[in-house]
Amino acid sequence: MPQIEALHAITRILAQAGRGADRQSLFRRCLEELSALFRCRSAGVWLTDGTVYRVVRSGNRPAFSIGHGPAALAPPARIIAQLPQACPPEVPATDIQARLWWTADAARCPRTNEVQRQALALLTETAGSRCVSLLAAAFDLKSGPPGLLVLSNNRRGHFNATRLALFGQVGPLFDIALSNWRVGQALRERVKELSCLYRMARIDASPESPLEGRFNDIAAIISAAWLHSEDARVRIQFDGKTYGDRDFPDDGPVMASPIVVEGGPRGQIAIAYAGAHPPMDEGPFLAEERSLMDTIARELGRIAAREDFRRQKARMQERLAHTDRLNMMGQLSATIAHEINEPLTAMLGYAQLATKNPGLPPQARADIDRIITTCLHAREIVRKLLMFSRDMPARMETVSVHRVMEDTLALFRARCAKEQVEIRLRLTRGPDTVCIDPARLRQVFSNLILNALQAMPQGGRLTLSTRRPGRRLVITVEDTGCGMSEAELQKAFIPFYTTKPHHQGTGLGLPVAREIVSDSGGELAVDSRPGRGTRFTVSFPLRE
Repeated sequence: MPQIEALHAITRILAQAGRGADRQSLFRRCLEELSALFRCRSAGVWLTDGTVYRVVRSGNRPAFSIGHGPAALAPPARIIAQLPQACPPEVPATDIQARLWWTADAARCPRTNEVQRQALALLTETAGSRCVSLLAAAFDLKSGPPGLLVLSNNRRGHFNATRLALFGQVGPLFDIALSNWRVGQALRERVKELSCLYRMARIDASPESPLEGRFNDIAAIISAAWLHSEDARVRIQFDGKTYGDRDFPDDGPVMASPIVVEGGPRGQIAIAYAGAHPPMDEGPFLAEERSLMDTIARELGRIAAREDFRRQKARMQERLAHTDRLNMMGQLSATIAHEINEPLTAMLGYAQLATKNPGLPPQARADIDRIITTCLHAREIVRKLLMFSRDMPARMETVSVHRVMEDTLALFRARCAKEQVEIRLRLTRGPDTVCIDPARLRQVFSNLILNALQAMPQGGRLTLSTRRPGRRLVITVEDTGCGMSEAELQKAFIPFYTTKPHHQGTGLGLPVAREIVSDSGGELAVDSRPGRGTRFTVSFPLRE
């Protein structure tokens, strides 16, 4: 009985749709069942994205294939409406009737215009075999690409009134099966999406873990939310670093979304399949997967923003603690400087008077000279202590940075020539004036140049340059010396910290330079690598 066969066929189709099969498996089962039910030579499905699924029967063995036809020729219902023959009255008056077309002999079907010729060519190509009788019906996947179901046979008049009436009953059930499949698939994708986001939240719930580790962990779980998860490869690129699968394929279809933090792009997340897969809504990917990809990218942006805030907060707390330490150290330094300055001046004065004694033995004169040198060194320390504690008033005025730089550099040219240090001076043209105490600016340059020379005991190159980005003047003092390690960089501006022998440095040069620059509204930064030299960058707001 045809009705019983139809019932069994549609039951198997509905069961296949309910099992959560992929689109390829679903259409394969549908075409096999329908071709067997209607005794067709071939059955095919054309989707508006150009995908063609086809089953051709040779005896009782169906052969399934996937091909590609024209994409988006027209909406399927419009293609049906353009064909010259209407649905015969034998077909029951259901909603399938307006979307059904058939012909007893495709070769004799009238083609009165180009539109009809294209439509009939599409049906013949979808059938994929030498066909005489054709039956076509439009269907809609709701949120997926709509298409045409085409049944064909090589016998004229194969689709008689009985078969047409049977299709009028089966057609709506075929639509229901597709709709159920689509709803079930959307539900499963939603569950995978929520599971993925939940696992991301669990990973991000450990802020003590570094951002790099969290991004690697997130990249490892994302592929499970994709249709072909076993074949999916994930790559996260953020701030110049890459996380995820190392065998990410760049030569195939890729779904990607930008990672935006505070309105600015910082990277992207991308997913691709290592192997070939049939086309879906966006290449081999589902429309739901595009939505999930964008959601994951937004969540990664939020994670990065929270990490930026956490790091900024930690830096601010560190700066506050550092400022408190500096304030305490400044008060202590000012007290010590005032207490030792008076006896130190007396010692220096008496020692200089002693050198004027004409009967002074040579050994005693040499010892007194050492006392004077040591006193001068101590007085320099006192002066830096007073400057560090801001106990010396500043005389702010508009100063030409280039002039002060050249004047300061002139004091070191003889030493540079003696120690085989090449000097390169590259000064930008145009305004170079800033508001600062000229003596203190000279002190900054002296400290930075002296620091560079002490880092090049075997000679090298000293480069002083300026540039003018916008309304700021940027000064660079760069050497080719021994450089500093990461640990040394962290301590470079800590008062009294020095890697030099005690007679060469006090550990106050760089802290004093930073305080001077900061008091004038500028910034002082350092970049260094062991064996590659050091670069100090000073930035001031221009004053015209």
